[in-house]
Amino acid sequence: MRTVSTMERRLTQMIYLCALLCLFSAQSLVAAVVPMDREEVIQRSEAIFVATVAKKNVRWNDQGNMIVTDYVFTSSDVLFGNIKGEVTLTFAGGQLAEEGQSVSEVPEYFVGERVLLMVEDTRNPLLSPVTGMYQGSYVASQIEENGAALVLDGEGHLVVEKGEKVPFDAFVERVRREIPEAKAKPLPRREVPADLEHLVLRDLPVQAYDPDSVYELTPDARDADHPASAEDLAGPLSLGARRINGVDSQMGLDQHGRQADLPTHEWSYSHRAKNVPIVFNPLPSGGLIGSHDQYQMSYWNTYADIFRVMSSTGSWAWKNNRYDIAGFVNNATMISQFGSGWGSSTLAVCWLRWDSSGFSIEADIAMNPAFSWTVNDYDTYSNSSLYNADRTLLHEIGHAWGLNHQFNALSVMNYAPHKYRAYTVLSGDDTMAVRAAFSSKSVSRTDLGVALYYANGYQNYSDSTLSATFVPKGSTVTISNFMLENVGTTTISSPQVRWYLVPNINSWGSARYVGATTHSSLSSNSYWLTSRTLTIPASTPTGWYYIGAWIGMSSDSVGNNNSSWCGRRIYVY
Repeated sequence: MRTVSTMERRLTQMIYLCALLCLFSAQSLVAAVVPMDREEVIQRSEAIFVATVAKKNVRWNDQGNMIVTDYVFTSSDVLFGNIKGEVTLTFAGGQLAEEGQSVSEVPEYFVGERVLLMVEDTRNPLLSPVTGMYQGSYVASQIEENGAALVLDGEGHLVVEKGEKVPFDAFVERVRREIPEAKAKPLPRREVPADLEHLVLRDLPVQAYDPDSVYELTPDARDADHPASAEDLAGPLSLGARRINGVDSQMGLDQHGRQADLPTHEWSYSHRAKNVPIVFNPLPSGGLIGSHDQYQMSYWNTYADIFRVMSSTGSWAWKNNRYDIAGFVNNATMISQFGSGWGSSTLAVCWLRWDSSGFSIEADIAMNPAFSWTVNDYDTYSNSSLYNADRTLLHEIGHAWGLNHQFNALSVMNYAPHKYRAYTVLSGDDTMAVRAAFSSKSVSRTDLGVALYYANGYQNYSDSTLSATFVPKGSTVTISNFMLENVGTTTISSPQVRWYLVPNINSWGSARYVGATTHSSLSSNSYWLTSRTLTIPASTPTGWYYIGAWIGMSSDSVGNNNSSWCGRRIYVY
């Protein structure tokens, strides 16, 4: 997965300048990770220490196919583990004179910076030795408050706890106090319970690694979406746009009945694919997941027709000038081919390579077979040890065409809390981005989406709110903060939502119809964060129910976003 790196947050213009000055080619690797709270990061860390960055050396790895950066850290305060004096840690990515590799999720540092590092492994090579790729990295920023340096997390954001910005030194002491309690607890289990074993994919396909199969680069055939002029730099670097903030007749309300703030929707892409169609070497056919990579390409094609597949070759290689779905690549292969293993929290990676024009010419996607994967998407909702292969593929394929992370709005590119990753859905930010990036390939269609959850801060979603938990038969309940968005290309007049009560979330089994609500007209690429009051039928049997929403327009040609369920229950009596 790709996002703006920590170093880019601190020196965005400098990094972009470096990208422009690369004379040959540059590459990035983007990784999907398991989000962890600080307690689990501490639990999974072999060493935790405060240090100053003393030296930095960028070089090719021993295999000669990945740039790495060696940092020498001078430790000053060891909170946990066997760290003495200077320690050298190697991170994937870096900038050499002839080539650069920007590796997202892997932290970068300046010489002279003070850091607090939680390190997963000090002996065996990983893409990032920091626990959770970036989640165990903290930096004393140059931003001060009351004379004290504030702390930045591994994504370059100021650490805020209980509404207050946290000074670096105070944060170190807080972590010191947390370590004994965290280490005394057992690690959170990632094993799938026995009753769910039947959901786990066992036949995980993988293509053989064959570095000798190098393809000729596709001739440069850029159309109007891919201008050849060096003056047009928006495409290879980034492009952002804000969604339209709608004003429905009933706006969203928070749990206290106050009007909810409309979220800011922004998307961006960088190093957009140079040539279209993007032709992938797909997973081999067969097995439960054999064609699911193609299903997700087809889903992107619903909005911009950019993907095609060749017959699977049965092999893949990085830097072979071809787009490959490598499959489920084991740790031994990762180490032998790249000198770096998966790490305990890395779900998937997408390597991206671009030439001197800034447009990408190759992307390869690999997934970590150490996790329990399923294509029964909804079953991952309440099972934190199961991972949705479909959504992960949809996310990584988004990176393959150039789409960046979006951490503040509903998006397949967001690191949503685990239960929301059960939904393999492209949101408005995703569809706007791919249409903007490949405007001549945009597909005209009518498509209304509904979500009974909403973006609620950085990398966070929340369920729509309900005015009551216990609801008498024949009375009303108000559902607030649900999203209704037009992700099609035509205006939808008087969009309608049908409402149901269901005994089980993410299922229409035994659904009981409640009624329909009508909403104000929605133009293309706009949305409502809104509320509606529902009357519970007097004939409803007593019991617990979830509220479900369904888009039933005959003109709506996309079904992925037509169903949604609220994660809060009501008791009808």
